[in-house]
Amino acid sequence: MTYEDIESGFPTVDQLLEVPVEESGEPLVRVPDADPLVLSFHNSADMIPLVGEVMYLRKQVFDRLLGAGLELKAIQSDLRLKVFYAYRALEVQQRYFEAIIQKMKKQYPDGGPVYWRNMAHNLIAFPEVAGHPTGGAVDATITNIRTSQDLDMGVGVHREEYVEAGRRIYTFSPEIDEVALTNRTLLREVMQHAGFVPFDGEFWHFSYGDREWAHQTGAASAIYSQVLLEDLPKMTSF
Repeated sequence: MTYEDIESGFPTVDQLLEVPVEESGEPLVRVPDADPLVLSFHNSADMIPLVGEVMYLRKQVFDRLLGAGLELKAIQSDLRLKVFYAYRALEVQQRYFEAIIQKMKKQYPDGGPVYWRNMAHNLIAFPEVAGHPTGGAVDATITNIRTSQDLDMGVGVHREEYVEAGRRIYTFSPEIDEVALTNRTLLREVMQHAGFVPFDGEFWHFSYGDREWAHQTGAASAIYSQVLLEDLPKMTSF
């Protein structure tokens, strides 16, 4: 499988914009640091100045994470899900996207606005359709609590590592070895069994309830809309 084959399966901006959204009003909950089934660490330095060292997800999304964690523990008792990104403020998403747009303009000066937008979307979701600002998207890996080591995914999940990795972060990258592919597949399967849809452009990214979820599952609409940072307090539940 080539990278072009993989990328051809990514939903486009226009496809996601066609998905209607009917906000359910479901609250966001705080992701605990040390749940028996799901661990977390705070790799979201961009969010710390805005909300502190906490992460939020829609309640049903976290409940589904617990289900995935339960299956993982049943497969091997030492394994746990480890979350490293959840809700992202829309303004942060916009800042990320604009930075990539500028890179696309330099790299493809003759591309034009639509081309730049679509190319940038493969690297960081177009803000209007992005899952993280809905509280429905989560970035996760698998860790072994006995060895205190993350499973080998071929690429580390710390920002400096995956930025350097380029397209090797694609779930089915032709450049990773069998060990990494097996571990990525395990993560993908337990998350899918819990109701999440994967984004195969990033082996760690899964969502439920957002436009990408609706597009992949054929749901009539997404059930989570973007949550503005100013609205986060009234949308959170503890």
